[in-house]
Amino acid sequence: MAQNNQAAAAGAGNQVVGKVVILYGTVKAVSPDGAVRLLMPNSPIYANDHIVTESDGSVSIVFDGAQGNQLDLGRMMNVAIDHDVYGTVMSGDTTDTVAEVEQIQQALATGDQPIELEAPAAGGPADAGGTHPVFIVTPTGEEVLPTGGVTTTGVTFGSTGTIDSVITATTASPPSVPTTNTVVVSGPSDVNEGGDITYTATTSHPVQGDITVTLSNGSTIVIPNGGTSGSVTVPVHPDNPYNDAGTITTTVTTATGGTESIVVDNTPVVTHVNDIPTLTVAHITAVDHNITENEVNAAVFNIHLDNPPQGAASVDVKIVDSHTGVTTVQNVAIDAHGDAQVVYNSAHPDAYFDASSVTATVTAVYGGNYESPVYGASDTVQVADFDTPTYAHITALNSSINENEVNAAIFKVHMDDVPQGAASVDINIYDSHTGVT
Repeated sequence: MAQNNQAAAAGAGNQVVGKVVILYGTVKAVSPDGAVRLLMPNSPIYANDHIVTESDGSVSIVFDGAQGNQLDLGRMMNVAIDHDVYGTVMSGDTTDTVAEVEQIQQALATGDQPIELEAPAAGGPADAGGTHPVFIVTPTGEEVLPTGGVTTTGVTFGSTGTIDSVITATTASPPSVPTTNTVVVSGPSDVNEGGDITYTATTSHPVQGDITVTLSNGSTIVIPNGGTSGSVTVPVHPDNPYNDAGTITTTVTTATGGTESIVVDNTPVVTHVNDIPTLTVAHITAVDHNITENEVNAAVFNIHLDNPPQGAASVDVKIVDSHTGVTTVQNVAIDAHGDAQVVYNSAHPDAYFDASSVTATVTAVYGGNYESPVYGASDTVQVADFDTPTYAHITALNSSINENEVNAAIFKVHMDDVPQGAASVDINIYDSHTGVT
């Protein structure tokens, strides 16, 4: 008998003996080799499994077979599904019995022949010991209810007692299948200087574990476990007054982390940076707004640009002298600080009333890599008259004459400076002979 039991146990290692029909909470099945399965409705139950219910778990299991026995387990239970639990009378075991019953029922119905019951397996002649005689039943047609004098009930399963401990086993994780995930980075095609570029890293499917993507500009993007994208914002150089439009090219340097094989799409992200025109104004200011006509190189103007140049720069300065009516243009170099100075000689000392002015205007800006230079500023120096005397001279043509000479007293008058327009002098003549003035 022990041999038969061992054979049955060996053959039942993978035998499905039932299934889960109702389940609440956490219920596990522990196989003889220690593997743990988390059960759910319709999960198969194998022979010799240990069914373990957690503190929140309960389960109902229906076993295979004609009777369809059911096992109900509450929380914190540990029950071994051995042959004593799942064993039922299979349909094959009842075939002969059913046939014999049908034979008896047929004989009772016809009533035309005796019923002969098969002797027990250990039987022999009717009068041998340990045997029973054969009874011949004659049908009378009377209808009776068969009773045996005792009440029989089917097998029921109650709750098992509280177990001392619960088998704790580590759930075997399914082996991870290496997969390939492709990461690609995208960004805007253009951006204004002073703005930001947002780079987005995208994977072909949700990542398994956090992925860190490092860009060629040194920034990093983290794609969280289960996600498909992440982003980072990088500032572009600040707005400035210089011509520096261009492109920024960014690629993926590395992509690490997670449990998958990460393939990097190295297609570069090329973003054009647009210049936003910023003004650079050229200013001009006279050092002294009031000078006199006798001062040499006194008309001095300082020039300043709002922003220092990048590289060589110069300005054109137009100078208008109202005294001479002459206009000149000077090209003046701008230093590294954005400054320059222009000097104009407005000196013209004379004896006339001719106050004047000198006006300087910036008419052009060259170089400096400026985006939008602004010129046209001007300033004026007032040139005042300097008090220069003009002397009137008088000289006798002859220092002596005779009294009989007519109109012989002649005097010549000369002014140091020729007049500008009509001019005259008053001459006081005194004749000592007559005493008349």
